[in-house]
Formats: sequence, C-alpha cells, structure tokens
Amino acid sequence: LTENAAATIGRLSRVDASFVKDDLPRFLSGWCEGLSCVADPNERHDAFEGLLLAIQCNPQAIMSSKNQAATVTAIIMSIVSWHVPKDEETGVAYITSEQLHGPYSFLPFPAIASDLGHSFQQLLHEIRSALGDEFWNNSLVMPQNVKRLLMEAYNLN
Repeated sequence: LTENAAATIGRLSRVDASFVKDDLPRFLSGWCEGLSCVADPNERHDAFEGLLLAIQCNPQAIMSSKNQAATVTAIIMSIVSWHVPKDEETGVAYITSEQLHGPYSFLPFPAIASDLGHSFQQLLHEIRSALGDEFWNNSLVMPQNVKRLLMEAYNLN
C-alpha cells in the first residue's frame, strides 16, 4: 500500500506538482519512506522525478516541516535506496543495518537513471546550503557508510 501510494503521488506530481505542494511538509517524510520501497524501475524513476518536481514547486516544505532532521534524513535515505542491491525475490532494495554499519557495500547510481542522480546531487547541495553546515554536521545523525556514500557519489562531506 505504501509503495502504491508513493508511486501514485509521484505520478500526480509529474503531471502537476502544485497538486501536492501545499501538503508536502505534512507527508514528505512518509512519502520518501514509501519511495524507497517502489520496486518497478519505471515507476520508481517516475515517482522520484515527481518528488523532485514537488520539492522544486515548494522548497520551503523541508524548512517548514515539524522535524527538519527527520525530513532531511528521510530524503537522504530514499536517495540511498538507489545504491542498495535489490533483493532477488522481491526486486526491492532494502537498506539493512549491515549496509549502514558493516563493510561498505553501496553500489554506484544506476547509469540508466543518471539524469535523476544529477538532480539528487543538486537537491542535496541545495538542502545543505539552505540548512547550513552546522545543522548538516550536528543535527543529522548518519551512519558512516551513508556519509561515505554522500561524499563519494554526491560530493557532500
């Protein structure tokens, strides 16, 4: 259900991002969590494209969320899900504790969706710039492997 809702909101946003912009601060974190579970590659790409368009339509959604750290973390973890090997049975990329805290095992961003990867990089840099280095470094608690991924794949340190 969460996966279907996330994909549907993404498709709606691709058609008209203003449809979701006003309520975005209220459901952005949950939407990101649902996006991480979308297995179908085309639906996944379209849904994340919708997320980017919705955030572009209402960039204040991140700043006005009740818990900025949780919202930014949800966005980051949804992006991280693109770097996780898919489960062979379900086709879903589940982020495990081992991937977060064990030996580094994140994959490069899929070349077929490189346009999206570049958009993610731009979004992450804009978020960091808007929230400031102090917030980024002190309020966001990220596992070391996620920090490494952000540095290596998105030039964020």
